[in-house]
Amino acid sequence: MSQNRRSAVFAAALALTVLVGGCAVSSDPELADTNDYVSHEPLRVAGYPSAATLAVVQKAVWRLADGDAGRLAALATSDGSKTQALANAKLWVSAFGKDARGKVTAEFLGAADERQTVVVYFQDSGRRKDLHLRVDGIGGEDGWRIRMNDTDPASAVAEPTWAPRTPGTGELPPG
Repeated sequence: MSQNRRSAVFAAALALTVLVGGCAVSSDPELADTNDYVSHEPLRVAGYPSAATLAVVQKAVWRLADGDAGRLAALATSDGSKTQALANAKLWVSAFGKDARGKVTAEFLGAADERQTVVVYFQDSGRRKDLHLRVDGIGGEDGWRIRMNDTDPASAVAEPTWAPRTPGTGELPPG
């Protein structure tokens, strides 16, 4: 093989390596979502989510399953401090992380206009967690977020006493 041909083959191999390597470390959100879908149990859904409320709850369940409190806290509303959101996220991961690795159903209660309540049912353990979603930012520019500003650790991980034991009723909490 001539020197020019070896150089051309080496350059092509190097370009292919850079291209493939660049794709492997891509931070493309679609690739990240695809990896999340492949790596987790599918989320079952009851009620009437919007595409955006479904997406934020799905991400919350994935972050719980992964034990990733930092990325879970990134889904928090702006009405609490980042420190409090991270503290709540750590409590949630500790309390529900193992449960989130199994079968999970999210029941979306009420219409997704500015706020929506969601009950997450961890089917393997029979435990439940309520999430309170709202549109965040000025004019909703930050999209849907989850309220994570409980100041009492016990209430942060408490199961909702008002929610039915099984999903599918579509009833809003009282009051």
